[in-house]
Amino acid sequence: MKHTSLLSLILLSLVTSNLSAQKFDRSALDGFLDTLAAHDQAMGVVSFFQGDEEVYRYAIGYADPTQTRLTTSDDVFRVASITKTFTTVIIHRLVEAGELSLSDKLAKYYPGLPGADTITLDQMLRHQSGLHNYTEDADIMDWIGTDQTPEQLIARIKAQPLNFEPGTDAAYSNSNFLLLGYIATTVSGKDYRQLLRDHVLEPAGLKNTYVGGSIDAERGEVVSFEWLDDGWVAVPEWSIPNAGAAGAISSTAADLNTFYRKLLRGELLPAATVAEMMEFKNELGQGLLTFPFYDKVAYGHNGGIEGFETLAAHFPNDDVTFTFLSNGVNLPNNDVMIGLLSLYFGKPYEMPDFSPVADLPRAATQVYVGTYGADTFPMDIKVFQEDGRLKAQASGQGSFPLTTAGGHVFRNQAAGIELLFDPVVGTLLLRQAGQEFMLKRE
Repeated sequence: MKHTSLLSLILLSLVTSNLSAQKFDRSALDGFLDTLAAHDQAMGVVSFFQGDEEVYRYAIGYADPTQTRLTTSDDVFRVASITKTFTTVIIHRLVEAGELSLSDKLAKYYPGLPGADTITLDQMLRHQSGLHNYTEDADIMDWIGTDQTPEQLIARIKAQPLNFEPGTDAAYSNSNFLLLGYIATTVSGKDYRQLLRDHVLEPAGLKNTYVGGSIDAERGEVVSFEWLDDGWVAVPEWSIPNAGAAGAISSTAADLNTFYRKLLRGELLPAATVAEMMEFKNELGQGLLTFPFYDKVAYGHNGGIEGFETLAAHFPNDDVTFTFLSNGVNLPNNDVMIGLLSLYFGKPYEMPDFSPVADLPRAATQVYVGTYGADTFPMDIKVFQEDGRLKAQASGQGSFPLTTAGGHVFRNQAAGIELLFDPVVGTLLLRQAGQEFMLKRE
């Protein structure tokens, strides 16, 4: 299960519109999603709840590897790290039952792990343990598709030193929640599936949420895709047991909206416990993240596994809950969410234009061709010409077309990448997600 960084939807502080969320422009939302589908920018399901009523649902894209079955709004997706909120509820229910304490040290259950004498369960819930993130192992693609035993996964965590002293910092680590799931199973004598049923699914009345396995079309489960060489390609499945309590759940958009609304309104845990989950340190709560939008704040979680990207959250002040489950992303998910929320809440929004941008003549772009790299950058970037277009390709990934933005600047809007060339000295400045990397042509 890959690491998914914290998502900031928009960081502007503007005056809230007086438009009621119930008066959203349905046709504008439909049109936005249809545009994304028509230009191969995204696939997935969107759901909005106002109160406990689903007021909007829409599905775009394909559900199967052959791209013949269209996705429906009732389809089931792997929800990845959204699982962490479910696991947090389970841990708190076991605390209520006296089977656990958040002050318990990790050493009580796994004394051989780094920092186990100091790390508490509370720090693990908040990603403050410093434990190595096992899904960031360099060889992850060699084993992630094959079932690993708990002992094998724990050994991977044990093999690496702490990233920092427990409690002094925070860093997102799937290892925390993988271990919390194992601990919950040990103290309760129940497997994670039964814990999920007893402590979340039945109390919340969720009918289409469960621990996943191999993707089963008969259950309405969808596969995920990535965009490679101008086409959608199904992504090989990862082994769900390897994700465990950090990311193994499958669900529907409507079920996730129901879950987050009930949780954050105090219907699954006592209000004091929910308030504890919402105490944020270093932008991380207990199994919760925040998503600011204008002067609003939503609480929930996002995730990514294979080609799935997910986000579900609740705006308490508006009693609005939303979920976007994607099984194929070309336009960055952040941009998709800004569009969806802007249109739902009646904020100013300019529809994106995905019309092709004219390329420069082949002779004019020849000066950029080459392979660029740096000791501090984990892969090489190959820039080449193909079918009359300038393209780029990172090591081990698919190629993507570049369009001119003027001067020596080229972009790929779908990937959120900007490349600034200096053909005289042979350098390439790569900009993406607020980061910059200076690469030199070999």
